[in-house]
Amino acid sequence: MKPEAAQKQLAQALQAIYEEREASTIARYIYEDCWRGKTLRETDYLAVENRLLAAEPWQYVVGTAEFYGYSFAVNSATLIPRPETEELLYWILQAEDKSAPLKVLDIGTGSGCIAISLAKRAPNWQVYALDYSAAALAVAQQNAQQLGANVQFMELDILEEQAWKQLTDFDLIISNPPYIAPSEAKDMAANVLDYEPHLALFTATEDRLVFYREIVRLCQGKALKEGGHLYFEANTFSAQEIAELMRPSLQEVELMADLEGRPRMLKGKK
Repeated sequence: MKPEAAQKQLAQALQAIYEEREASTIARYIYEDCWRGKTLRETDYLAVENRLLAAEPWQYVVGTAEFYGYSFAVNSATLIPRPETEELLYWILQAEDKSAPLKVLDIGTGSGCIAISLAKRAPNWQVYALDYSAAALAVAQQNAQQLGANVQFMELDILEEQAWKQLTDFDLIISNPPYIAPSEAKDMAANVLDYEPHLALFTATEDRLVFYREIVRLCQGKALKEGGHLYFEANTFSAQEIAELMRPSLQEVELMADLEGRPRMLKGKK
């Protein structure tokens, strides 16, 4: 079968899993970018198509995901970077002084997409990134090396208060933490639920705001400098509630909508 016909056939088959536009985009990427770009061998295509038709995210199948103009390695230890997170980065880079030597912390770094992109776009910043998952940190470190980004990585459980003493004097703290309660798993798409890391998706209990609450508490101590900023990405349904969590201890709390008009990002000043 010619590649053009195979691409069309794959796109049609993927419509059982994805909307038509996304199915066509995935098929185009596989056949044009990978096959013609020779990043996959022709003999691999049957295995690739079988994985795609089993609802495995195409980014895991090809091993990379694009984010903020960079190509990041991803696997089942890391979440796939989302376009909404690019909007958070754009807000940060527009709001903060890129020429200043700011000390920055990314909590729950995963693939490292936030920390590494910030280090690339604001090379004067001293960027740190932490995660509870050693497997995710290995991917993040690989990405930093591949992209030539200067990021310091730490393996740390942010819910363990004893570990907070390692985190001091940051100008910016940024996090897109887990915010899905276990009971919500039944409503999730198979390509997310069956393949993306549950440690990065779900809270341990039904308290879906636990990470936000504890990170706000972290910022009340020595982790965030006076005048420093805390940035969150959030589920649109929880954004207002998170803003209320921030307001007792942070000033100038802002809620920012994404490109579709949904409240998804928050900022507060100490």
